[in-house]
Amino acid sequence: MIHSFEEHNNDQRQKDATEMCRKILLEQGYEVNDVSNNPEFYKKGIDLIKILDEEKINIDVKCDLQAHKTGNIAVEFIE
Repeated sequence: MIHSFEEHNNDQRQKDATEMCRKILLEQGYEVNDVSNNPEFYKKGIDLIKILDEEKINIDVKCDLQAHKTGNIAVEFIE
């Protein structure tokens, strides 16, 4: 079954993974913008924008069905 980015992004597992990553980055001292619900970022697949000083890094949080088994959430940095 093929899902749109918006459908995938509304999945509760994906929301939980994005929030977990956001909290970890905040604990490390980064400013983090959650743009996962902003349609402007859907095409690029950007969920979070990590900011430290003036450096901005776009992050795509990857959460699949194995994440709950392995305890791992992958992230991809997007230019």
